[in-house]
Amino acid sequence: MRPPDWKKQMDMMNSYKQTITITKLQHDAKNVDIKDKSDHISYPVFLEYFRKLKKITKSDLIIGINFAYGWMPTMFKFKNDKLNRIVELLNKARNGAAVLSLEELKMMKSCLNNSIVGSSKLLHFVNPELYPIWDSRVYDYLTEKKSYPNECNRCNFYFDFINFCRDITKDAKKFASIKSLIESKVGYKITAIRAAELIMYHNGEIPKK
Repeated sequence: MRPPDWKKQMDMMNSYKQTITITKLQHDAKNVDIKDKSDHISYPVFLEYFRKLKKITKSDLIIGINFAYGWMPTMFKFKNDKLNRIVELLNKARNGAAVLSLEELKMMKSCLNNSIVGSSKLLHFVNPELYPIWDSRVYDYLTEKKSYPNECNRCNFYFDFINFCRDITKDAKKFASIKSLIESKVGYKITAIRAAELIMYHNGEIPKK
């Protein structure tokens, strides 16, 4: 059964796919101003941790989710004991060419503090080529409105966002100048998907009316 607001969600997702273009990202990339370097000191280290692993284990899951929550204002809690299944999903996310399914994302969220935002950070550290980071500021950028608490904490929004980011960055030549500009601002190499998400994050702070 579809949720009561399924049509509203579908309309919103279709809307941002029409309004967020490469031209808009090129313009908004110029506004990215990295004032706080803290995240950018830790970010390459987090990626390198997972890059060196032959296989992700339960210990790596525990370490990695605490990496993610070092970037968040809330304390992390496991919401169930399905850690072995989440480890399987992380290895699948790391090694797979296709994204996790919506049901798999829901399972991950249900275990990891019931947060798709925290889950997205962990997935990005595991596979930055495929999984963008998702949060309220990115959501606000896409919808051009200030979200209320937990409005963006829906797996279907993140699932659509993954595919949207893959689509808008698929032309490497067109996206190259955007990626290069953001790399010059952060001071290290990043993936195209990370560049797109950073532009949205830094342009997504919409004041409450």
